[in-house]
Amino acid sequence: MSETSDLWLDGLRVLDVTTMLPGPFTTMLLGDMGAEVIKVESRWAADATRVVPPKVEGTSTYFAALNRNKRSIVLDLKSDEGRTIGRELVETADILVESFRPGVMERLGLDYETVSELRPDIVYCSISGYGQDGPDAERAGHDINYMARAGLLHQNGAFEGPPVVPGFQVADLAGGLYAATKILGALLHRARQPDDETSGGHLDVSLTESALSLYLPMLAGVDAGASAERGAGQLSGGLPTYDVYRTSDDRYLAIGALEVGFALKLLQYLDEELDVFEGTKPDFDLFGATPSEMTPGEGREALAEVFARRQRDEWLDLLGDKDFCCEPVQSPEEVLEDQLFEARDVFFELAGVQHGRTPLTPSDRDHAPPPELNEHADEILDELGYSDDEVESLREGDVL
Repeated sequence: MSETSDLWLDGLRVLDVTTMLPGPFTTMLLGDMGAEVIKVESRWAADATRVVPPKVEGTSTYFAALNRNKRSIVLDLKSDEGRTIGRELVETADILVESFRPGVMERLGLDYETVSELRPDIVYCSISGYGQDGPDAERAGHDINYMARAGLLHQNGAFEGPPVVPGFQVADLAGGLYAATKILGALLHRARQPDDETSGGHLDVSLTESALSLYLPMLAGVDAGASAERGAGQLSGGLPTYDVYRTSDDRYLAIGALEVGFALKLLQYLDEELDVFEGTKPDFDLFGATPSEMTPGEGREALAEVFARRQRDEWLDLLGDKDFCCEPVQSPEEVLEDQLFEARDVFFELAGVQHGRTPLTPSDRDHAPPPELNEHADEILDELGYSDDEVESLREGDVL
């Protein structure tokens, strides 16, 4: 099966007035789907991820991974000339994405009220830590704070152990996905009302609420009386057949035999085919219990002892082709060489940097490398009708 080569958002222009992770991730997704993305960076402070190591040929790999298929222009939006150019760009745009704290865009003259007068049908998306209103709208924060506030951090960790910070940004990435989804919904709404010149709107995406949404099914159970103890949930260490186990070579297996059928098949195979329990079943009746009857720690010790007897890849040879929901816990290096991702053309190189498709990226998309700072200022201003002399004057005046 091959995906269409059509770029679904071709012909739409996005102004990306964001930095760091959530906003650039949002606009990268839109760019992958064909939108033209103009990255508007600050004259006094460019995107901070440009300097994050490691670098390949002077380009941050972190920045590169989030900013392909974009053009860059630097503007001093605190100057009259810079604001004029910003507003001229707005008149050509379909979407504007910003990720400042509430009030900043107003001070720069690009708040929704001002922008919507220039382009009434614009889809204007504001991504912030705690939302555009409410008691904490102007509160500073980062991913760890949003996860903590939303309850996710409390749940991340082992039974009777401390909270553990994930190795990736949960709230930031979830917020970026929600922002892209919300923008697509607003574009569809706008397309369905072609006669309404004000059919865009101001979209409010809270990173804390984005994180919270990932926890809503669990919160519903807690509200109904379920335990909220860390590592005690059915999917967080409470079930011995749904957990991570160390193998004899200090690597790990992820066992996901959640449903009773999967769990019983796995345990029966271990007992009858491999005789790992050597004729003596564990004290806890793993073989007859349902998930709701299992409690944290019960049966896990017996399985931990079993999986510690062989190397990870030996277990994969024994269990991998059977319906036991068993996968290796892979290192990033192993992920980059995984035949699954190779077969599906997930990874590709762009300007010497490793990139990856997302589920929203057309498989045969031709990508442009991430832009150098202010790389496209001349061509963008030329499109707006500025002469060479005018551009040079703007440079001399430190507007660009």
